[in-house]
Amino acid sequence: MKKIFSKEIAGIILLITFGLLFIFQGLIVLNIIPYNIVWGGQLNEENYKVMSLFSIIIICLFMAIIAIKMKFIKSNILDRLGTIGAWIIFIYLILNTVGNIASASSVESIIFTPITIIMSIFALVLALSKE
Repeated sequence: MKKIFSKEIAGIILLITFGLLFIFQGLIVLNIIPYNIVWGGQLNEENYKVMSLFSIIIICLFMAIIAIKMKFIKSNILDRLGTIGAWIIFIYLILNTVGNIASASSVESIIFTPITIIMSIFALVLALSKE
């Protein structure tokens, strides 16, 4: 069976997308983008920076896992972590997609649902890829 997407394409697209999400969350922390369009519109003035900083930490962790899986970071000890982490990213993105669909924020539902669906597919390709 011919592959539609390679591990390399999936990993690069995921790194780029997570990089863009990193910038997006940074703009929320800096109050350049309104915080009410993320987290289902449930954030308030007191907690949006903490939640966006939490998102930035998760994004950095995911980018490191993808870099390990893509062999940009080489270590025999970390190889297994890359595979397990890729599955965790896939599950996270599926759950995030469900949350986006159910979101009270129309921006989150309309814009981020298709993005997380596409990212989920690429994360699945990465998780299923052999070393």
